[in-house]
Amino acid sequence: MAYSGNPYKGGQPCNFTAKAENDLSGKQYFLVEISGDAQVDVVDAAPTQVCAGVLQNKPEAGQFAEVCPLGVTPVKVGGAVTAGDKIYCGSGGWALSCSTTGSGKRTIGWVIEGASSGGQAVAFIHCANAVANVTSVP
Repeated sequence: MAYSGNPYKGGQPCNFTAKAENDLSGKQYFLVEISGDAQVDVVDAAPTQVCAGVLQNKPEAGQFAEVCPLGVTPVKVGGAVTAGDKIYCGSGGWALSCSTTGSGKRTIGWVIEGASSGGQAVAFIHCANAVANVTSVP
């Protein structure tokens, strides 16, 4: 089931606004980072970049961007994800499954409803306390 809007709007207790550094009108539901004083932009490096949250609107450069750092939201995925997958922020603001190879990934949430690569999943995001993904437990 694909979502055209965000049916989970009430499940976002900490949204904030900041100015879009660049044109983000085509980047709704992509992951963003703090790029300057009270500014956000799409995350440009991965996997260790600190993600501020998921962009909720379609601002042009200089307009206010609404960001969800905590809560349930649609999110654009750069690879197939399934329900229960932990996700991290990939280059270009795409959410990726932590099951992909590589190290140093900061887990920013988990998938509630999966999607194929390039699609829109639904995830619980918790960027406020993103930590490196743990691959094994003693």
